Amino acid sequence: MRLAIRRCVALCILALAALPALAGVPGPAAIEALLNRTADKLTSEAPEGKGYSYYTYGTKELRYAIGDLDGDGKPEIAARSIYFLGVGSYDLVDIFSDRGNGHERVDFINLYNVDLYDQVESVEIGDGLLTIHTVQQDRGRTQRKSGTFRWQGPDRISPATRPSPAAGRPATTAPAPAAAAVSADNGPDWEYKRIRNIGIAGTRNPAAGIQAFNLYCEGDLPALAVAFTTAQPDPVRLELQVGDVIYPFVLAHQPTASGFRIVNVARSAFPRALLGDQQSAQIRIQGAERGTLSLRNAGAASRSALAGCYPY
Repeated sequence: MRLAIRRCVALCILALAALPALAGVPGPAAIEALLNRTADKLTSEAPEGKGYSYYTYGTKELRYAIGDLDGDGKPEIAARSIYFLGVGSYDLVDIFSDRGNGHERVDFINLYNVDLYDQVESVEIGDGLLTIHTVQQDRGRTQRKSGTFRWQGPDRISPATRPSPAAGRPATTAPAPAAAAVSADNGPDWEYKRIRNIGIAGTRNPAAGIQAFNLYCEGDLPALAVAFTTAQPDPVRLELQVGDVIYPFVLAHQPTASGFRIVNVARSAFPRALLGDQQSAQIRIQGAERGTLSLRNAGAASRSALAGCYPY
């Protein structure tokens, strides 16, 4: 069953540093208009009229960075957006590229999937790399975390490191090698996090072909959200085998789901199965074996995330 996702994009604030003058780059007013056109388009594509809304409060509050990220000689725009999920929200960074008809939104970066905090403080583009600075409040203390990435097109992002200028070499960095597939014994444990008042349970890069695997409440509905590392057909058939039981899911593409394939799991016994003693689940995508998904801490994490919407 397709799950309608409320998706809003909001409030961008102008970076303090002056942007270089680049040919073909829109100014602040044009970027504000671009964000609002994008919001209108995505809202019109969203089920039941639910989708994006850009809350822009004048060009002085835009936050974005401009520069060539994919090496095609044309500047990209990286802009903060806010993804509203149920009663909460968290930040994304949207990527806009010029494909010949002006800048269009071509990709996004989910901060949770790249191990950053959920609020964007600023973004920078330099030497072909994108740096995202994030911030969070924890028990009255402000914490900050930054990450630098190489973006080479939709769904092609990898961590990068800026060399020290003292090294006397050009600031270029080869993409980090893709993480090798790991067994459930070595795979990441599940985590429970609250992101802007939404409880999310899941794990990042748990198996070959999967970038993120999450369970959460969308309003009063329990949802399974899976992000894949490569393009997938529409729909994707995902099977998870826990012990001797196979739990099948059909995940359709949704234009407002930020790259995730999302399905309602209210009628599935899969969340209850996570409370058992099994330490891993076998994964099949489109009928092909994809290894194992670690279930360590999955029971406690998922029960915390779904306590308000799943009938355990």
